[in-house]
Order: sequence, then C-alpha cells, then structure tokens
Amino acid sequence: MGADQVYWDKYDPSTGRLVRYLPHRYRDGKYRMMPRRGRTSHHSENAIAVDTLQQVIERLRTGQYCLRMSPNGRGSAVRVCPPSIVISAVNAEDNDALPLPQQHTIATRIKRTSRQTRPSSRSSSQKGTAAATTRVVSITMGLVIHPRWLEKILNGEKIWEIRSKSSTRADRIALCEGGGPIVGTCTIKPSIALSREEFRMNFDKHRVSEDELVAFYGDRQIYAWPVSDVRRLARPICYKHPGGGSWVRLCPKNVAEFNRLQSC
Repeated sequence: MGADQVYWDKYDPSTGRLVRYLPHRYRDGKYRMMPRRGRTSHHSENAIAVDTLQQVIERLRTGQYCLRMSPNGRGSAVRVCPPSIVISAVNAEDNDALPLPQQHTIATRIKRTSRQTRPSSRSSSQKGTAAATTRVVSITMGLVIHPRWLEKILNGEKIWEIRSKSSTRADRIALCEGGGPIVGTCTIKPSIALSREEFRMNFDKHRVSEDELVAFYGDRQIYAWPVSDVRRLARPICYKHPGGGSWVRLCPKNVAEFNRLQSC
C-alpha cells in the first residue's frame, strides 16, 4: 500500500538543527493553500480550503500554489511554496505508522524518483514497517569560487571555503568558476566562525596560507564554509551570472542545462 509525505525541513541557526514542518490542518479538518503569484496571494482571504492531502499534492505539483505548514503540523502556520517543499513516496503496510525520512537533506523542488530499500539481515519481526523514501534535491543556488581554490575542492584537498561573512545555508549547491561555467556540485553546511589560531590549526582543511589570508581579509572575522559530497561534472554547464557577488540564483533562464544539473 502506498502513501505520500509532504514536508519542509527548515534550518534553525539558534539550535543548529533542522525543524520539520508538515501541512497544517485547521480546526475544520482542512488544509489551506493559496496562489503562488500576485501581490496579495499570501493574504488569508485568498486561501483555498483543501480536503485531502492527495489534493494538496496535486496542487503543489502544478507549481502554482503554496501551502500553510507548521512545525510537526502544530502551532503557528507559515506559507511555504513548492521550491522548498518535499514530497516523498513511502511504501508501507500501515499508513497510520509511516516513519519519517531519516536523511535530513533540504530539498528545494518537488520531484519523485524510485529508490529501493537496502536489504537487511534483521528478521521480519524486527523490521517493522518497511519504507522507501524518494527525493531529488533541486539545485537552485551556485557559489562562485576562484578557479585555484575550486580545483582543490573538486580534488578533495579542501573541505573548508574561507569567507569573511557567515552563512546559514544548508543545501546542495552548484560550484561555479568565477567568470566561468558550473563545474561541480556539493553539499554546504552552516558556517563556522574561526579564530586565527583555529585557522592556523586547520590548514589541511582550507589550504590557505596566513599571508594570503591577511592580504585578502586583513584582520576581519573569518568563517569556514564546510563543503562535502563534492561531485565534479563530466561536462561543465554554462550559465549566466546576472550580477556580482558570491551567490548566483540558478534557474532554466540562466542555466543552459538546468535539468542535467539537478541529477548531479
């Protein structure tokens, strides 16, 4: 028997953890959705009452509606739009006891793929409810890095990108050469504030000499941006950078092969 889960994992910088938001069911037993476009689309008078979760999913997949969600489905509800919502397909014998996905990867686009559960040596009585959770993380942001440091990241020599600003982003992102194409993808985690002593002790993680650091940042506060699960693209993907800055928002309009990027 099959079922779907709808959720949004929001990073809480105060605790360093992800908070799971679920569709908020109101006192009348219905969910609330609203059109994604328009200046007043988020106003309560534009909300649409939806009876079932399946109807919610059908509207979300059109990309034209947002959903009111709350932490674990309780408390204060907020408006969340499809680029941040995950739909996961779950196969289970008992829909009343569907386990939540174990991997807390923040997904930013609704897509579905199939993934089989791994074989287990446990007995059938120990296995309980078997679930196969599926998701695709959509890559909608790219980090622009100097080619010298980018090559070290792609080779696995560098797992900390050093910056003078903090970041709370926890997501899968594209790795972009400064002035060049997208050459890889990785998972980025919230930044870590570093003292100069910590910077010196962790040279093997960032590969930046102290002279280079001083020349570039002076005595400013520095941060390590941890990157992991780095994947080099077999063929770079061209994109257009709409402006300056370290981050670039990616979409089909400025990425030549946006769909291929999502599978990397």
